[in-house]
Amino acid sequence: GYNQTNSSLTIRGISTFSYSRSIEPSVGTVIDGVVVGLQGPNLFNFDDVARVEVLRGPQGTLFGMNSSAGTLNIVTKDPADHFAANFGGSFGTYNEVGLHGAVSGPLSGDKALLRVSGFYNHRDPYVHNLYTGDDLNGDEQEGARIKLLLRPSDTTRITLTGDAEWDNSTCCAPVFVRFVPGRSTALDHQFYDPIVGTENMNNLPGHVYSHSRGKGLALQIDQELGGGYTLTSVSGYRDYYIGAEVTIVQPSLILPSNYGVTTQRQFSEEVRLASPVGGAVDYVIGAFFFDQHKGGSIDQKVVVRGTTIQQQLHLDFHNADNTNYALFGEANIHPTRNLTLIAGARWTAEDVFFRNIGLDHDPAYLLSNLGPGAELQDSTSMRKWSWRFGAKWQVAPNAMFYVTASRGIKGPAFNTLATPATGSQHVEPEIATSYEAGFKGAFAGNRIRTSLSGFITNFDNFQAQGLNTDPVTGVRSFLLINAGQLRTSGIEWSVDASPTDTLQLTANLAYIDGKFQQFTAQCYTGQTASQGCINGSQNLAGARLPSSPRWAWNVAADKNFPMANLPFDGFLHIDYSWRGSVEWDVYQDPEAVEEAHGSLGASIGLKSHNGRYTLSVFGKNLTNEFYTSALSPTTAIVGFIPPDYQRIVGLKFELTY
Repeated sequence: GYNQTNSSLTIRGISTFSYSRSIEPSVGTVIDGVVVGLQGPNLFNFDDVARVEVLRGPQGTLFGMNSSAGTLNIVTKDPADHFAANFGGSFGTYNEVGLHGAVSGPLSGDKALLRVSGFYNHRDPYVHNLYTGDDLNGDEQEGARIKLLLRPSDTTRITLTGDAEWDNSTCCAPVFVRFVPGRSTALDHQFYDPIVGTENMNNLPGHVYSHSRGKGLALQIDQELGGGYTLTSVSGYRDYYIGAEVTIVQPSLILPSNYGVTTQRQFSEEVRLASPVGGAVDYVIGAFFFDQHKGGSIDQKVVVRGTTIQQQLHLDFHNADNTNYALFGEANIHPTRNLTLIAGARWTAEDVFFRNIGLDHDPAYLLSNLGPGAELQDSTSMRKWSWRFGAKWQVAPNAMFYVTASRGIKGPAFNTLATPATGSQHVEPEIATSYEAGFKGAFAGNRIRTSLSGFITNFDNFQAQGLNTDPVTGVRSFLLINAGQLRTSGIEWSVDASPTDTLQLTANLAYIDGKFQQFTAQCYTGQTASQGCINGSQNLAGARLPSSPRWAWNVAADKNFPMANLPFDGFLHIDYSWRGSVEWDVYQDPEAVEEAHGSLGASIGLKSHNGRYTLSVFGKNLTNEFYTSALSPTTAIVGFIPPDYQRIVGLKFELTY
């Protein structure tokens, strides 16, 4: 997206694309046990990470909050019980600099341990605007984390974490991709003709930039109660700010101003009790509370080229608040040694409130929203159950079949771009029901590890961003809608193999078939009646989900080269990833289909025998194959390109003590 708050994570073809600050992401993010309630704070670069867990499908019981499509669970490294330090960096194309480091060790024996870490990342711009002479899509991020681990007794563990991150970028500017015969206008040619044949340029008035910052505190207390029971409390506070300007748009429109601010603060508390394991039944039960306030403003001025139409949207999103509280539990029942039954449920209550306040406007512009001081507000509530049931059959010590059925819920929301003409645009909760079966196993003395799963997930009241285009002015207004029903189904397979002690091979394959089951939507630009456009609308039942290739796979090989007579060994890594064609437009514009592409990466380097240092040279997209991370179709096609839209090479090192 144009900035962090309208970018999103996707799992199994499901993601959230909306400019409304009220809406929750469909893919939840949890950092050290604390749920992140807004898209944006979850997209900072992370360093000093112990592990990342991608939990696919609805996570409606133990995670619950905004996890209708899945959850990204990030766990950072704990302090070490001995002095340890590491420092690393990378240098590459676009003057890309990445630095990170951490120091860890005891403060008072094994009773108090501390870890301090930080990172800095910089990348020069790689998109050029011929019209303004600006270089865009550069980025600079920095952050730090302090983690204190206290062990006042053998049965008590207290972890206090504080972090802060900053981001300053000229991101994200689209680039011109191609004209559309019969659709592109004289204005398109006027502005885009000078850059035909290039891949990283635009030629329009305007600027893009964003400045964001976030910080948080988390306190986790684990208390052993005796008899194998553990009581855990996780308290979290986070706040976030982003100010972003986006005035580069299609040639027919001029945006003298398009500046927005989003603020967010949240507090959460989770208490859970875990039973001992090894008996006939083990379980986790708990309670959850989450309170979030989101605010901000937008000042958008729109001028339609060649006309007298001038409109201004000047709103204060004074409130986009939600309070979520829940009771949950999940049990594993072991009727036999090899069979486990799973049963879990979560009762969730959520209250949502929104209020827009009109701000002063320029008298030269027609006001398209609330008058100065006028208010539009609304509220709604949700009380729903989510659940998970399943079974695991351990057919051998290293082989297991499983089957699950689960339901996840994403809460109701309002459109924070709403005006009296549109109403509050309340959307109902998004409900996902998923069925999955699979196998996990290891063979040949654990040298081959594999997993295979198949799933079907049905979404009711899927929340989506709609679009209304004024037939006279051409000015677009964004709507928040329930898109009806959709289904995503597919298979996922992975294998890791270690044929020798110095060679490791991995392969992953996914087939994801995501389709709308019921969705009446606006026609795409230039769509005719013969193409299904009737009175400005089209029936998208059976149409594929946007941003989701049906097929994707990757393979990788890691080879070590022992050098007994030298103080280091050599290593080589090669990977190749491929994705099928993607329809980027929710309205199914055929011009927004991007063909399949693959990307080759590699690194070669040296690592000391004692693991103290590593030095390598790396490359991404070595075949220099152009691709985008999204296409936006109007009268001409523009797109967003990632840094490795062309070949990237660099040097990387790591020092450890």
